[in-house]
This record gives sequence, structure tokens and C-alpha cells, in this order.
Amino acid sequence: TGATPDARQHGPLLNQSSMVYQAQLTPSILSPALQLNLPVLQAADGLEGLQLYLQHRASVCLVFLDLMMPVLDGWATALRMRSIEEERQWMNVPIVAYTSEDVSRGSPLWARCMQSGMNDVMVS
Repeated sequence: TGATPDARQHGPLLNQSSMVYQAQLTPSILSPALQLNLPVLQAADGLEGLQLYLQHRASVCLVFLDLMMPVLDGWATALRMRSIEEERQWMNVPIVAYTSEDVSRGSPLWARCMQSGMNDVMVS
């Protein structure tokens, strides 16, 4: 990964989380995006998030995945996203997992996230 362009040049952030979890996510993680007036797409589950990503792919600059989403969990969602990106020869959008678990770099949980195609993990 290289330098990140100015975030204002990008479109919506895709926040794939349950609506319950959203209340905890928005103030702490998404406030910089909201301050820049970047649109944020929200999904109730992993499958809906994947569909939103595909519909808005050209303008999505970052994906947050809750590891414990219903329907498709974060790992399955990331694997499907990466498979579609590879199949269609799209650039990979950065994926950041978030979880309440204590995830340290090199731990089995962190390794599983990286193997699923995620770029980083945040503890909520």
C-alpha cells in the first residue's frame, strides 16, 4: 500500500454492521468521515453489505466489517469481496475488520482476518 489520496476525492464509505452495533461504531470510528461530509452506506448484515458494495463499488473507498455480522460474517463477506474483485480484475478496496475481541498482530484471530483478505483489524 502506498500513500492515501485525500479522502474528499472518494465517495461513500461502506459500513457493514448490524444496526445495534452501529451506535457504537459511528461516533468513535466514522466521525472523521462524517465531519468531511462523506456519505456512509450502512448494511444490516454481510449479504446486504456485499450487495451495497457491488452497487456502489466505483465510489466506495473503505469497508468496515463487523466480524460477527448475521447472514454472512465478516470473514465470509471479505472472502466474497476479494473473489469478486479478482474475478472482475478490480482493485481491492481496503477492508478493516472491527471486533470487541482482543486482537493482537500475529494472533490466530488477526491471522484469520488477513487470510480472508482484510487489510487491518480494529478493536471496538
